[in-house]
Amino acid sequence: MMSKKIIQSDAPVFIHIHGGYWQEESITHNINSFIAKYLHKYNIKSIYIGYELCPKVTLQQIFNNIEKAVTKCLEYARKHKSRGLHLSGHSAGAHLVAGLFENFIPSLPKEDKILFKSAFLLCGVYDLVPLITTQINIPLKLDETSAKAASPIYQNLSADGTVFYVVAAEHDSPAFVEQAKKMTEHLLSLGIKTDYVFISNVDHFDIIEKLIEEEYELSKLLINVINN
Repeated sequence: MMSKKIIQSDAPVFIHIHGGYWQEESITHNINSFIAKYLHKYNIKSIYIGYELCPKVTLQQIFNNIEKAVTKCLEYARKHKSRGLHLSGHSAGAHLVAGLFENFIPSLPKEDKILFKSAFLLCGVYDLVPLITTQINIPLKLDETSAKAASPIYQNLSADGTVFYVVAAEHDSPAFVEQAKKMTEHLLSLGIKTDYVFISNVDHFDIIEKLIEEEYELSKLLINVINN
C-alpha cells in the first residue's frame, strides 16, 4: 500500500488569488486548486483565496477581504515557522496581489514583511481606467478618480525583499501584454526587484490551466523560486 507524503511543517506557502474581473461567479478559489497537487510533491503548501464579488460589494471591500485572508495566512505561517510566503494572482487576482504592496504589507512589522518572498502577477489588470467605458465597469461603478486610485500602476508600492515576477502570455490580448510591460517598468522605477516573464504558446486562460503540467515553463519557475 502506497503511503502518503507528509509535507514538512515549516514548508513554504503558495497563496493564489483567482481572477474574473472581480465579478465572475463561475470563477472561484476552488477552480485553480489543481495546482496544489504538483506543489505538494515539491514540499510546498498552498492556499487558494476566495472573495465576495461586485456589485454585492465594492472593489475596496474586496481589497479588505483579501487583506483579512492574507492576515490569516500570515498567522498560519508564523505558527508553523514557515520558510516563506509566495503570493500569486491571475488577471484580477494579480491586481489584488499588487495592491497588497501599497499599504497592507508595507505597514506590517519587519518580521512579517520579510516572510513575503515573491509575488507572481499572471496576466494582470494593473490600470483600471480603460475599463470605465466597458460593460465590465457596470458592477464596478468606477469613475476616473476611483479607477486610478485602485490601479497599482499609479500607486507607490513598496516591497522589502519581495521579488516580483510579472508574467505575460504570448496569445493574450495586446492590452494585457502591454499592461504587463508597463507594470514591470513601474515596479522597477520604484526600486522593486522585478522580472518580466513572457510565456510562449499560451493565452490568458491556459497560462493557468497548464500549471497541472510539471514540465511546463511556469510550473518549473514557481517551484524553483519557492524552493530556492
